[in-house]
Amino acid sequence: MNERELTAIFKKLLFQKCQEQKILAFYYKIPDTAGLGGLKPFDSFLLINGKFLAIEFKVNDRKLEKHQEYYLNIIKSCGGISLMVNETNYKILIDKIIKIAIITRNLYQQVKEYIKDDKDGLLSKIIKQKGGEINGGQKSDA
Repeated sequence: MNERELTAIFKKLLFQKCQEQKILAFYYKIPDTAGLGGLKPFDSFLLINGKFLAIEFKVNDRKLEKHQEYYLNIIKSCGGISLMVNETNYKILIDKIIKIAIITRNLYQQVKEYIKDDKDGLLSKIIKQKGGEINGGQKSDA
């Protein structure tokens, strides 16, 4: 299996699982830059239920390049998830991505309910102390 085939299989299986679980996701393959003079930070990214995932595909026991390690570590330090997908771990990683998406979806629903049920105004007070406001159940920086 080459990297292009792995990428295609990963994306197809990921979106099948997303469809089964009714999970919305945005996936983007960063165009290859060979001959264009730039180093691509990673192969693809995925935005799923508010979580950003940077994905690098490797086959045949290839390792990350130094610049890829650098960018993937930045993503981690910013609260995102960095993955190196290969021909032996892609199914396991897809299952983990789906679990993360379900957890974040459930957490988001709990937060929405908490905001809706904030009868004592505690959440509103905290947000106002931080310089924001609650408008229609959402924080506004205005």
